[in-house]
Amino acid sequence: MQLLVSALVAAVLSGLPAAMAGTEERVVVRPPDTGAALENPGMGWVFHHFDNALHAYGAPLGPGYDGRDFPGLTVVYLRVPWSVIEPVEGQRNWAVLDTVAQRYIAAGKQIAFRLTTFEGSVYQGTPEWVRQAGAKWHQVSPYEVTCWEPDYEDPIYLEKLERFLAAAGARYDGSPHLAFVDVGTIGIWGEGHPIARRYGMAMLKRHVDLHRKCFPRSLLVGQDDWDRNLSEPGEPTPLEYIRSVGGTFRDDSILVYEDPQAYKTADLAQPFWPDRPVILEMAHLSHIRNNAVLSKSMGRYLEDVEAYHASYVSIHGDPRELLQHYPDVVRSINQRLGYRLNLVEASWPKQVVASGTLPLTATWRNVGVAPCLPGGHPAYSLFDKDGNLVACLVDDAFDVRRLPVGAPGQAEAVTETRAFPLPYDLPAGELEVRVSVGDADGTPRIALPLPGDDGRRRYRLGTLTIAGEFAVTVGTARVEGDRLLLPVTWDLRNVLPDGVLAYCDLDEEARTVLSVKSALTAPLTTVGKHRDRFEIRVPEELRGKRLALSVGLTHEMLMGFGDAKGYASLLPERGDARRRVPVGTLEVGRDGRLRFQRAR
Repeated sequence: MQLLVSALVAAVLSGLPAAMAGTEERVVVRPPDTGAALENPGMGWVFHHFDNALHAYGAPLGPGYDGRDFPGLTVVYLRVPWSVIEPVEGQRNWAVLDTVAQRYIAAGKQIAFRLTTFEGSVYQGTPEWVRQAGAKWHQVSPYEVTCWEPDYEDPIYLEKLERFLAAAGARYDGSPHLAFVDVGTIGIWGEGHPIARRYGMAMLKRHVDLHRKCFPRSLLVGQDDWDRNLSEPGEPTPLEYIRSVGGTFRDDSILVYEDPQAYKTADLAQPFWPDRPVILEMAHLSHIRNNAVLSKSMGRYLEDVEAYHASYVSIHGDPRELLQHYPDVVRSINQRLGYRLNLVEASWPKQVVASGTLPLTATWRNVGVAPCLPGGHPAYSLFDKDGNLVACLVDDAFDVRRLPVGAPGQAEAVTETRAFPLPYDLPAGELEVRVSVGDADGTPRIALPLPGDDGRRRYRLGTLTIAGEFAVTVGTARVEGDRLLLPVTWDLRNVLPDGVLAYCDLDEEARTVLSVKSALTAPLTTVGKHRDRFEIRVPEELRGKRLALSVGLTHEMLMGFGDAKGYASLLPERGDARRRVPVGTLEVGRDGRLRFQRAR
């Protein structure tokens, strides 16, 4: 995957000016898309564990099922009637939700709620105690079974409902494990189909406002059928209203009808998908499989993902059955659902100087149907040969949310060029370059379809060689009485900050016993060669010793701080573990005579 090209070709490929590219070779990588299903924030498959009954569809799978076997499953949907959780006023059985939720959360999934008040069957919806308290109800027979539908504007019903939603919000709102909350307290199945009588916008606003009040930090979701059932002339539409309070849109009619255009509302999704996730719900899988026309038309699910720019799609049945019978549809949807970030190309110099900059050019493309709504910043991390992170370089000026989307193969790519300042303490030698996308501090968040995953959502791209910031040559030393005069020439590869000075350490058995500043008075800041010298006077207590001499560059504020000086010293082209260059040995006679032997 790693390619080397000439600086001139690299400059053309990356858009870098030739002066920036220099004369060095550049590394160019073009990682392939692995085709992997991605589990990322704000997108994915949504499994209906609880649906129109508590036994559908998770219970038959057993308590050990956690969704890991379905590629791209990120959210588990819990559609539960109010009467199930609060059969007695004030006695709420949150274990119905929490027990199931914990199973999936442990597997890295999120949860989503629809708390309903009318499911079209006896005892499934609003608790009986609400009616007994005087709330107005309507007798209906949606399934040839007589049951009671609440009046969605009744003040007693709304008062009791608010208490229930407030308790739910206090428990779950703002949780990182909560993906979204449907406004599901209107109509049968919570889909906005009142049966007994017609309602208007005043009722809709009351229920939306209740959910927003009780779930102020959560993503609320409105239904596609609202506009058909609850709109009023001269008023904002229901979906315009849910959008105005920060909510988003879902369509629950996918593959319900043989006619692909029946109740299709992709037009309603258009105001939503550019800045919030759109959710699609397929018909019950059993309904699809028992209908020959629908079963042969599962490819429409992908077509609707494209048309609605969907970030989430449902699994309305046994996930294993869906995967078994429609593997190609699942695979195709996973290549387009939500966002999918491709690193088209990245390039950087094969070698850079320590504490300088790393010029890096990267071209990114979003090959999904929706923007990367969670956002994120590319980070290029450097690792040493032992796998230790030694540099994290974040492109905080580029947010991948800006990447446009398009039809398959037609999304526009975006190229960004940055010169990243390098940390001052990089080791010399070859480092591995890995890429990630995530927080502005470099924490990876988003899975990429790239090879070389290190298990932490960082992906191996290639290598980079770190060269020293300076080289040094030693001239002819001479002894004058009790002084050693040691001329040196510094060859600086980088522009250095003010306050850098030269030092010479005298060590006895790896312990520094004397450190001497150079005689240079001009600042060491500019690239090129600088002549310098050390005048070393050895104190009497070091007579009779054999001392190792090493020179280096550091910042003046660190002089005299022992190991701190070595840790923060500039990196030589060749040197020891303390970033010093050995230059020779000095033998100090008992009579104080000096004899210098230059290092080979």
